[in-house]
Amino acid sequence: MEKARESFNRGDFKGTIKQLSNFEKMGYDRYESLMLLGYSYFYLGKGKDALKCFSGALAVSPDSKEARLFLGKSYNMIGKKQDAAAAFNEVLKIDPDYKEALINLGVTLVELGNREKAEESFKQVTEKFPDEKRGWYNLGLANFYKNNYDISEDCFKRALALDPDFLEAIYNLAAVYCMTGNDQLFSEYVEKIKVKNSRLAKMMINACNKERKKLKR
Repeated sequence: MEKARESFNRGDFKGTIKQLSNFEKMGYDRYESLMLLGYSYFYLGKGKDALKCFSGALAVSPDSKEARLFLGKSYNMIGKKQDAAAAFNEVLKIDPDYKEALINLGVTLVELGNREKAEESFKQVTEKFPDEKRGWYNLGLANFYKNNYDISEDCFKRALALDPDFLEAIYNLAAVYCMTGNDQLFSEYVEKIKVKNSRLAKMMINACNKERKKLKR
């Protein structure tokens, strides 16, 4: 078992899978073996295989928050968003304050088109974990898509206060200033994007020009 752990810790996921191929015959702990296998398949992008492992781990330990969280992530990986949301909700029944489940549920609900419920999930993250930049960022996105630009601006700024190099927050602040017609701040944030990624800065300028043309129609 130790060799499997070592392989996993150094990022050798294929090696981990090989080490655990006969874990039952070797007498290894079933739950830990299935979790390590599940993680390895997940990080290799093999969602279906990961799903089987995390399902197996849950059969051994039904109250495992980690196994159920990664069950949801695996469902997302293979495009089963409804099942993913159900898995994250099950985690939150066990632990309503589980940050990763709240964030993953919110993102999944956005992808399902349920932005109101997603916003509720992100609000819980910001209330319970005010130092979590992903909560503020995603709450900002939820409000941006509802045209609540003042709220989204505040959320993106809070995310940036926690991580000044958070490129996604910088990018979306530029988008806010594009939509609100604040050319000075738009230009300032495009320059900040340009320092980090010139191609992304050009994409923002083009996207802004297209949006403004739509508004003029």
